[in-house]
Amino acid sequence: SRSPTPNPTRAPTPNPTTAAPTPNPSRAPTPVPTRAPTPNPTKAATPSPSSAPTPNPTKAPTPNPSRTPTPVPTRPPTPLPTRAPTPIPSRAPTPIPTRAPTPNPSPAPTKLPTRAPTPNPTKAPTKAPTQAPNTCKNLVIDFETAGNGSRLKAGDYIKTPWFNEYGIIVSASGGYTPDNKPRLFDTAKPGTSNNNGDPDLGSPNNQCNPRGPGVGSGGAPGSSGQNCKAQGLVLIIQESNKSYWDDNAGGGTIQFDFSAPVDNVFSIGLMDIDEGGSKPTYIYVTTSKGARRTFTARGGGDNSVMSTPINMSDVKQVKVAFGGSGAITGLSLCADRK
Repeated sequence: SRSPTPNPTRAPTPNPTTAAPTPNPSRAPTPVPTRAPTPNPTKAATPSPSSAPTPNPTKAPTPNPSRTPTPVPTRPPTPLPTRAPTPIPSRAPTPIPTRAPTPNPSPAPTKLPTRAPTPNPTKAPTKAPTQAPNTCKNLVIDFETAGNGSRLKAGDYIKTPWFNEYGIIVSASGGYTPDNKPRLFDTAKPGTSNNNGDPDLGSPNNQCNPRGPGVGSGGAPGSSGQNCKAQGLVLIIQESNKSYWDDNAGGGTIQFDFSAPVDNVFSIGLMDIDEGGSKPTYIYVTTSKGARRTFTARGGGDNSVMSTPINMSDVKQVKVAFGGSGAITGLSLCADRK
């Protein structure tokens, strides 16, 4: 028919109603646009932007740079330039930057050099030579041989067996010490009683394997003063004027004086020193400058053999003050040969 039906058919007709479209639209356009935008943009750009630009930029930067550079730099330049460019750029940036450059160079070089030498020599020689190397000889005075290598003899009173080679003088006081000399005691033949020697100074101890003539629990195997290695000749303060060697129960002193200070005294070995007695044994060590240090001798009781560490340098004298009986088994030091 010429006018539309009041209601459309339930389904569209298979063909248009006329062969050509109507000359005018069926209705006027709606006064306002639909509430939601069209699913697809118009084919041509709108003559004006949809809205004004936002007053502030987005909170986060875009993931990629803009195609063209910004008209102004993002930040103003630094107030001061770097001090100077490096002569050669680094191949790659360091993984961790330095914390911060020092504000100014140090006013003067350090007063002391580094403890260890530099890996490469300096370009120019140093103003002064390094200290001379330590040329002293590690020496153990064990009372078996003199400084020239000759054998010492049990029962002899001695004073200068090491003087010509190392400038060492030995002296003693207390008991029987003719010309202030201590005596050499043979630990392999200590005697049978306190009236005829001193079994406490025998070596090795009679409980060791192999057994020796020494008597006393302080030198037994497993004790702190174990005496299972033969000590040979040791140095004592003779008790009285008699043919057989016998250490003085009343104590006394034995001292070593050095005509030239020795580089180091490492330790001193003692024998038959009572542990925690009422009269301890002391060791006095004096340097060439007069400084003096006192050590309490380690004691393990009857027939014990123990070493007391000293570890001092520039030593002029070592003195042992025995609180009772006892002997010196050896002195370990580093001394220059004369």
